[in-house]
Parts: sequence; structure tokens; C-alpha cells
Amino acid sequence: MGVLERYSPGSEEAQGMIARSKQEALELMNDVFEHWEPKHQAWIINKSYIISSGAAALPGLILSIKFRKLLGLRKMTKIQMATLPAATVLPGIMAGVGHKILITDDILIQETECPVCVDVRSSVIQFTAGFIFPLFFSYTGAAIAATANNARIAPNNLKGWIPVTKVIFGRIPIYLGGLALIQLITSGVLVREEYNSRDLVLAELESRFIADQRRKQIQ
Repeated sequence: MGVLERYSPGSEEAQGMIARSKQEALELMNDVFEHWEPKHQAWIINKSYIISSGAAALPGLILSIKFRKLLGLRKMTKIQMATLPAATVLPGIMAGVGHKILITDDILIQETECPVCVDVRSSVIQFTAGFIFPLFFSYTGAAIAATANNARIAPNNLKGWIPVTKVIFGRIPIYLGGLALIQLITSGVLVREEYNSRDLVLAELESRFIADQRRKQIQ
């Protein structure tokens, strides 16, 4: 019998167990992992949202610099600086919060019984927040800056940006592919290691509980 299990109310397996709500179970598990010793066994659970956030914030910075150069802007303009948080900070917050609430918390209380489903969900969150949004905001910011500064490559109308965009994106397929791959790898590694951490800590917790009960019986 595990430390935390899901049973139907009134079932034979639930006899002798303490019933807790989802929120209570989550608070209990977070408390266990936050204060767990040795810390290295639980660190991926406790810090996964920070890793997710950092990975999602990186592409926006890289792409903003790359687009600036491709659009003929000699330096980061005030307009680009104003849109940079949307390409870096916002994706980081979205990825971190999304991962904590929809992935880590789910893994802790095993709300979703299908690990593959959790893995797919994590990939969608990380890819969207860490690649799609940074790509959109970094390019939009660079394009607005190029237009405002009358860059040679900037067209006179919105429709003219279609061929320009095709040319620009055609020059950086390796960058785009690499940044997208980083998000997917980050997501996959985090989910796998979080499951491993959860299983390790709960198995150790159960072993400590059993050993403690045996000591009490001897005494």
C-alpha cells in the first residue's frame, strides 16, 4: 500500500485510510518534497518550474537579436526593448506556471493515471510557451522596429511583409529547429525525472515509516 493512493469512497481498499481532498493531498505532497532530506532526491520536483521557465525565456532573447540583424537594425531599438519582455519574460512565466500547475502538481498526486498523456501535455505547454510565443513576439517587435526606423528591407505595407517574412525565416531554419527541439527535450527530461523523483521519495518515505513502526513495536 502506498503513502498516497486513490480509492473509491467506501471501497475495501480504502478501509483504514485517511480521506483527503485533492487540495489537501497536494498541500501534503508539496510539504513532503519541500522539506525532504536528502534534498537532491526531491530537487527536480521542487525546481522543475524554474527550469521550464528558463528554457522558455531563452528563445525570445536569441530570436530578437537574430531578427534585428536580419532586418538591418544596427542596435536594439527602444521599440524592440519595449517588446522584449513579451518575447522573454511572458513565455517564461507562462511555461513555469503552466508546468507547476498542470504537470508537477499532477505528478505529485497522480491525478492523471496516464504518464504519456502528462508527457504530451507538458510538451504542448513548453513548445507553445517556449517557442511559438517567443517567435511571434520577437519577430513582431523586430518588424515594428524596422518599420519605425525606415530599414531598407521594411516594406511600405502590411502585405509586403509576407515575402519578407518568408525570406527571413528561410535564413534561420537551423535556429528555429534547434530552439524548438530544446523545448521538447526540456519537457521530456523534466517529466521523466519528476516521475522518478516522486517514486524514489515516496518509496523511501514508506520504508522509513515501516522501519519506524518496527522500532516502536520493539520498544
